[in-house]
Amino acid sequence: MNNLSIRRVLPLLLSTLSVPAMAQTVLPGDGLQGAMQGFPPPADRIVNHVNQIEPQNLRWTLGHMRMILPTETIRRGAGPASALPAGKPMTPPAFHDSDGTEINFEQWMRRTHADALLVLHKGRIVFEGYAQGVDPAAPHTMQSVTKSFTGIAALMLIEEGKIDRNAPLSRYVPELARSAWGDATIQQTLDMTVAVRYNEDLKDPNSDVRRAYAFASGSFAPPPGYTGPRHIYEMLQGLPREGEHGQGFTYKTVNPEAIAWVVSRVSGQKPAQFISDRIWSRIGAEADAYVTVDPAGTDMMGGGMSATARDLARFGEMLRLDGRFNGQQIVPAAAVRDIFKGGDVAKFRADPLRHSMTGYSYHDFWWKPPAPRVIQALGGFGQHIYIDRTAQTVIVKYSSATIGAPYDESKRLDPLGFAAISASLAARK
Repeated sequence: MNNLSIRRVLPLLLSTLSVPAMAQTVLPGDGLQGAMQGFPPPADRIVNHVNQIEPQNLRWTLGHMRMILPTETIRRGAGPASALPAGKPMTPPAFHDSDGTEINFEQWMRRTHADALLVLHKGRIVFEGYAQGVDPAAPHTMQSVTKSFTGIAALMLIEEGKIDRNAPLSRYVPELARSAWGDATIQQTLDMTVAVRYNEDLKDPNSDVRRAYAFASGSFAPPPGYTGPRHIYEMLQGLPREGEHGQGFTYKTVNPEAIAWVVSRVSGQKPAQFISDRIWSRIGAEADAYVTVDPAGTDMMGGGMSATARDLARFGEMLRLDGRFNGQQIVPAAAVRDIFKGGDVAKFRADPLRHSMTGYSYHDFWWKPPAPRVIQALGGFGQHIYIDRTAQTVIVKYSSATIGAPYDESKRLDPLGFAAISASLAARK
């Protein structure tokens, strides 16, 4: 083997050495199998643009998004993967539902249609499990966890003095001057307190998120005769202001898309390249991540990223350690501390869809639970990063919980399960 071949192969060989020796658990099954099986698959098992989020197809879709939509790679770089050593194995504890009913681990995994669960304690893997048919080495869609990456990218540029958090977005992107973001500040956008006319109700088939955003992002094919925006940035420019900025939190996916435009304009890079250069290649990721792109090639930074559970755990561990990981400071510590301080709890209550999240706040595209020193990134269908500094714990959970009862179960049970895991690990001597 010549020197060039050695240089190409060595990083791959080193990356395999970092895979933990702990046996992976097969998570309890839920019957969501069979999509795209067969050579070729039968017609009723083929997944496409139209049926991609139907219950029997969703697990396959979330693990194979790049086979449905165009994507851009977030490269891991050429270096070796950072170590994720095995720790003392954890038995996931039972916990109590909001009505007092005890929920055991198998019930939790089945009822939330779990695809993957990975738990780090003090930087070591103490539990790793995947549903049958889920490939641990394949990137899984993280949905709105993507927003939290967008927030991190913006905070890095803020700490470098390249973005003023109190400036309007139109200072950096003049094309937004006539939109709701013409006079909305960077921080108001990061905290989702921008007064923009846009409906984010996933259960409403006629909502903006399921029509205008879905069509502009290319996630779903528009109906015949569609005359709306054909890409994300065209849509943003047409969204008007409605009310006063800064009055209350309302969760709207268009906000991170607007911030991503600012990040691109200021850095001179598309978000995928920025994240690759500044984060992904530096945490020692095992695999490339990727992000879906709209018909104009715009990275979908409101919900388009996919990554393996192990690499998402590395990202979470980096934040738990104040932005320092893999032997280097990756994200400024001041940026991480800003996320952990959380947002305005009173403003959070303004969103009628979040009334059950008592004591929560939202800041920098991250969720802040009432527990001290805990932050979360959340994504549709049950995607999570849960970081608890007190318990020195990072939890990654991927799921295929369809909109309706399964997703409602996930939103209710997952935070309870995470808190129970953290408490059990905090109690270890």
